[in-house]
Amino acid sequence: MEEVERQLNLILLEIASLEERIWDCMERLREKERLSPHLEEYVRSIMSELSYWTALCTTASESPHVLLRRMEVHLTRARRLSEHLEQLSAACA
Repeated sequence: MEEVERQLNLILLEIASLEERIWDCMERLREKERLSPHLEEYVRSIMSELSYWTALCTTASESPHVLLRRMEVHLTRARRLSEHLEQLSAACA
């Protein structure tokens, strides 16, 4: 169980870093007037879901094994989103 919790904590740390990068990219795109309403809505929905699952990690309502698997999925989504937004932001420079 300790290993699962350790892995979950590492994922949560990486997700926190990715969230910051995603919001920074969103702000850069907004400043350059390159943020479409559709993209903004899409990102906000992903971030909202990510926040929901992150909050669940601080409660005892879900099994750590379930949370670990779910957060691995969300980590992958956040990585892809961050990469996509960084590419868009770089293309606008």
